[in-house]
Amino acid sequence: MNEKKQVHACWRMIRISPQKLGVVVSCLRGHSLGRAIKILDGMKKSIAPGIKKFLLSAKSNAVNNFQLNPDSLRVSEISVGKNMVLRRRHIGGRSHSGEIRKPFSQIRVVLEEK
Repeated sequence: MNEKKQVHACWRMIRISPQKLGVVVSCLRGHSLGRAIKILDGMKKSIAPGIKKFLLSAKSNAVNNFQLNPDSLRVSEISVGKNMVLRRRHIGGRSHSGEIRKPFSQIRVVLEEK
């Protein structure tokens, strides 16, 4: 049988909401790794350099630990999930207060050989 080798990587505790992260990540799904990195270079989102660094780290893990060819890697799966939420208080005038929610996210990526 001809099985495709897969490499999993996970990045947790990213200080951005899952909705904002999902917009960036959805553009990368199904592309080759080189194409995904070029897409991230052209993006003006603040999280794009962090995701690029994460993908390059996953690529180096695939090459060094599993002896995969770096030119034949592609992003087969990439998903965003919720992580913890920091809850803070915003004190307002006249005894009013509100809750400020600071969400965290996580990314899971699967790289496979073409």
